[in-house]
Amino acid sequence: MLTIIRFELKKMARSTFFRVLLIGCLLFILSYYIYVHIHTLHTDDLILENEADISRMQSEINNIEVAIEAGELDAEDKETAGNLEFNKEDIEVKQQEIEHFRNGEWTPLLNKEIEQYEQHVDNRIFRDEYYSAAWPTLVTEESRLEYHKWLRDKDITPVYPIDLFSWVTLYDQVYEPPDMEAFLKEFSTKYSSTGIYFTNHVFTFVFNILGACFFLFLFGDMVTKEGLGKNGSIQLLRTQPIRRSKLFIGKFLTILLVTFLLLFGTVLLSFILGAIFDRFGDWDYPVLIYGEEFSFSFMNMGTFLLQSASLFFLVLIFCYSILFLFSIITKKALVSIGLTIAILFAGIGLSADSVMSMIAPYIPFHYFSVREVITNELALTLENSSFSFNQGMIVLAVSSLLLWLVAYGVTILQKRFS
Repeated sequence: MLTIIRFELKKMARSTFFRVLLIGCLLFILSYYIYVHIHTLHTDDLILENEADISRMQSEINNIEVAIEAGELDAEDKETAGNLEFNKEDIEVKQQEIEHFRNGEWTPLLNKEIEQYEQHVDNRIFRDEYYSAAWPTLVTEESRLEYHKWLRDKDITPVYPIDLFSWVTLYDQVYEPPDMEAFLKEFSTKYSSTGIYFTNHVFTFVFNILGACFFLFLFGDMVTKEGLGKNGSIQLLRTQPIRRSKLFIGKFLTILLVTFLLLFGTVLLSFILGAIFDRFGDWDYPVLIYGEEFSFSFMNMGTFLLQSASLFFLVLIFCYSILFLFSIITKKALVSIGLTIAILFAGIGLSADSVMSMIAPYIPFHYFSVREVITNELALTLENSSFSFNQGMIVLAVSSLLLWLVAYGVTILQKRFS
């Protein structure tokens, strides 16, 4: 078996198409990191924002004082005095924030957010306001509060912004005014160029049907490369003391090995880019996990990334199993890739129409949206708690095994009738 795997690895390394796709993947990650780095709010950006606010408020103070000296405003007027006092106090707060940013002191900043909303959230919980669907819903405010407490208690550097407008959940269905929805969705999309958080960005972007299609194109001709017909070079391999099933298993194991190395390489590259151009990041960074009946919890980023990679790896095994089946049947790479992708998109489309069915949680195509499965967004949206990470792992593994049994049966029939 090791001889077959080494043989397949050598063929991959010599394939121009394989190398071009790998280079394209590398360029994508580098380009995406540049994009994320540009959109990340770094400490220097936060300091500049506060300094700009201070400059604006100081200008307003100067204008009011000049107007008072010119007799255009009454210094005794309550509104005038109030504006002056408010701006001066706000300047002091902004100056304190700048010092915290420079010193990397995040606890006082998080405490400010917590103290500002904690009593308000407690009052809403006491009034049992979970019925409201208007932003910010109680679940949104409660989860945001617990998110900040998690960051504070574990001494984690937050990903900015962290104010009220930076947090939405699936429970937010009504927005007033209506254009607030677009603003909130854009403002709550947080970027971080740290190694761990950037890996999360890459996983979110890649771990779906599009990522699966990339891997299918990468290994599309693995089975058909030698040609499965009577004149194919595979016939030479079959003259050796190697069983046909062993040959296919060797190819499949090679694909799994290279897939693992590619995923591991992606993680390693993301970590390295973040560590060089920003910092490594925090394994304990919180990820919101939805529960039943307005409940929620948090999962640390390390566990979330591990589960994401594991589930997507099972998704790829399922896709490879379909690809191998069609490759054996059609004996043509492009046809087998086309049929596999068609089956995947058709399966996803048909599964969307069967979400209310009893068998819906056992349909493997539901688990292609990896992030939505692990955060239980899929379960909440479909109102079915059976959609979970563990369920997805089992369904995808069993489905892949069944496909391999079908493929084995096909090879037996082909051998019998050839």
